[in-house]
Amino acid sequence: MIDQDGAMRNKKVRGWIVRILQRAYPAGFELDTLHKQLNDLGYFVTKNELIANVTYLKEDGFMENPQFNVGSFLDGLNNEFYKLTTKGIDLAEGTISDKGVEL
Repeated sequence: MIDQDGAMRNKKVRGWIVRILQRAYPAGFELDTLHKQLNDLGYFVTKNELIANVTYLKEDGFMENPQFNVGSFLDGLNNEFYKLTTKGIDLAEGTISDKGVEL
């Protein structure tokens, strides 16, 4: 079970993930790039913590990891690729809100 401080930290991490992906929209980033950018911002998360927060955002419809046709430029990527959905952009712009994401 996550304590209150852990829950608040996760909300902030989710907010930063959304902000990072908003800057790249309509493109996105690999999971390793998201991890590095969070660390660069001072949010040191483990890979498992990152995956848990990405999963939360995906399940709420704010992010996706699109599948591309064989032969696309993404075939050369080493790990999963993520981008915001239009709902994620609405969240980033403040059109909608989510109590589990602190922007």
